[in-house]
Amino acid sequence: MTIKSNVKAHLIRACCHAVFLGGRYLNHHYQRLHREASERSDHDLFDWVEANPPHHLKYWVAAAELLKRGYTVSNIRLSG
Repeated sequence: MTIKSNVKAHLIRACCHAVFLGGRYLNHHYQRLHREASERSDHDLFDWVEANPPHHLKYWVAAAELLKRGYTVSNIRLSG
């Protein structure tokens, strides 16, 4: 094995490890937000939707919880 291929293998392992750790962090963050959203009132969840841009996880967790509670997508979009 040459030095170049050894470095390449090490970089690939490091990248895979970083992706794995990032996925674990995102999963823990989602679980925490999901628990918190299930305990919040509808008004609080609509506030979450209004306060966060659509690319934030908190926005999507709040929107999913509101959908589960019977609100429609148009109701959720009109609030933001």
